[in-house]
Amino acid sequence: MNIPSIKILSPDLQLLNEVDLYTSLQLTRSWQGVGSFELHIIGSQKNISAGNLIMLDNDGHRAGIIRAVTKTVDVNGITTTVTGQTLDGFTAQRVIIPSTNSKNGGYLALPSATSSNKTLPAETIIKAFAGACLGSDTSRPSYYALDTNRRTDIHIAVTKGRGLQTNWLARYDALNEILQSVSEYCDCGWEIYIDLKNRILVFDYMEGVDRSVNQSDNSRVILSRDYESIDSLTYTYDKSGYKNLAYCGGIGEDFNRLYLAVTNNSSTPTDLNRFEVFEDCGSLEIAETETAISLSAEGKHKLKEYKLTETLTAEISQGGSFRYLEQWDLGDLVTVSDREIGLMQDLRITEVSESYEPDSSKITVTLGTAPERLSRIIKKFKPTIR
Repeated sequence: MNIPSIKILSPDLQLLNEVDLYTSLQLTRSWQGVGSFELHIIGSQKNISAGNLIMLDNDGHRAGIIRAVTKTVDVNGITTTVTGQTLDGFTAQRVIIPSTNSKNGGYLALPSATSSNKTLPAETIIKAFAGACLGSDTSRPSYYALDTNRRTDIHIAVTKGRGLQTNWLARYDALNEILQSVSEYCDCGWEIYIDLKNRILVFDYMEGVDRSVNQSDNSRVILSRDYESIDSLTYTYDKSGYKNLAYCGGIGEDFNRLYLAVTNNSSTPTDLNRFEVFEDCGSLEIAETETAISLSAEGKHKLKEYKLTETLTAEISQGGSFRYLEQWDLGDLVTVSDREIGLMQDLRITEVSESYEPDSSKITVTLGTAPERLSRIIKKFKPTIR
């Protein structure tokens, strides 16, 4: 990839400076969390200060907030180190304040306890949480206690009702942590990006594109050394913290306490394939919903914290078969293949790290488990002896 130019922007998106000469840059974008960047410059540059923004080339999806600037002086002169978060870091500046609706039991509940709906699409939930904490008055839930001091100019994109149907409770949790929990549970993503045409910051839901081999609607991407699309890979299958059944304790004491066994599996786990954990859900205080239904939902959410992890990191070949930003991007579902370790599997790109130096560049991707609702091709090859 070409070495990108770095634009320095004010919080209201005015161009302040452009940096073309630097010793190194690393930008990491995250599908469901907050990414980061680190920039090293020889000398000192105007307007590189905490609170201003950076943007790679003219790509509003590859941008960040400057959080810290360090200047080091030695016999060779000044070196400036700039670190920060991707624009998603704005969500880390807010906690979720409970709603004023007393029937929500001191939570911001989605859907509200007074709603006729029992569930909402993931996109609606994510944008309601974001709107409650960052949006303008018009993008906040109608029952939310408005505090104009928390309002920002970040535009919350209109929901299209996409994603898994579920429900969620939160109070005084960090917004970014709740967004990550919801998106991991529902297999979706989210981001804040710069809309260059309208010169605004936008919060939006992300679906990703299915580019696996077992579909024909989109161009296919296969990450494999056989196709010379990756140089190396590390694959990890980790079940050490896995739990698949939670005993959830609701309100009440001793024999009067409500307990429920909950699993995310299609059938109840048995024998030595059963991994149990207890979860205290006694803080659920919504009288109208303190039932097996609400305990079940909370238990399913908590079980996601004990999932088995299937992770692959790969270094993308420069000049390889599939080009970043042209044929694949963060959040896409791709097929990964390697004969030597016996792997062919569809995995989601959950993180992309871009590294640049004056004479080199490197793209490293992290991939996680593909969504259960999509059919997957998993084949085992005989190891090839070379």
